[in-house]
Amino acid sequence: MTETYEVEADIDASAARVWHALTDSRELEQWFCEHADVDLTAGRFDFWGRHTPHVPTREQGHGRVLEAQPERLLCIDWGGMTITFHLEGSTLRVVHDGAPERPTTGGHLPSHWWQFALGHLQSLLTIGQTGPRFDWSAPHHGGFTVVAAVDAPPAMVWDGLASGWLTPHNERRRPPRNDYEDFGFDVGVVMGIKVLDLDRPRRLSMEWIGDETTVLSYDLDTDGAGGTFVTIVQSGFDENEDLQGQAEGFFSGVAELAWRLSGAKVTIRRIRDGSHDMRLASERV
Repeated sequence: MTETYEVEADIDASAARVWHALTDSRELEQWFCEHADVDLTAGRFDFWGRHTPHVPTREQGHGRVLEAQPERLLCIDWGGMTITFHLEGSTLRVVHDGAPERPTTGGHLPSHWWQFALGHLQSLLTIGQTGPRFDWSAPHHGGFTVVAAVDAPPAMVWDGLASGWLTPHNERRRPPRNDYEDFGFDVGVVMGIKVLDLDRPRRLSMEWIGDETTVLSYDLDTDGAGGTFVTIVQSGFDENEDLQGQAEGFFSGVAELAWRLSGAKVTIRRIRDGSHDMRLASERV
């Protein structure tokens, strides 16, 4: 069984500028992948390396151009999957067809990957930098650790990260299910949350209570130059469980915060996860 994923975003740049960022090897390496080799005339669209899910080699990352209409449409075959970029005015829509079904809830989800990538693209085109990028070569079995550098002081980063969990009016927050929990949190299913350690603006540690109990922690440290290192750790899963996709999801949240604090304007309009279609009106600024 395969799935189709779709992400649509507003890109604050001309169609010509976006097309160049989509088809120039050096530009792709800044916002999308570690390595790229693109030649539309030759029908080649290769990308590979540690910023791509499953860390393909050069040979595994071979892509073939199926159709190219400058500043309008680019369709490639990549590993037996079809990836199509539709460019209409300021809107860029990516359709990823033929992706394998997600094996576990912690596995790779292509819509997360594309949402993350398009945010990087917009950040590059508006402020000239992309923010932290996820490294798929790090192992994430039984838990994960991700580290990102954000160009803002710890107090500002804390306000962006912790408020999402601790603000009572968060749309995902739910009442506690029992006397032990502090509140519930909706991540598709409602998880119980128990705050274990709260030290503003340096550390937040929480117990996640569901079918299995895990611990999620955020640690913030100054980088000595006015910025902040954010370390996110979640542990307690079965050692055989692959958490790559979950690690990417938390990392992308830090990247979105980095874009917002740096002034990048990122607007994701639509996300289609398999059969689930979400149209978003919110702007991340």
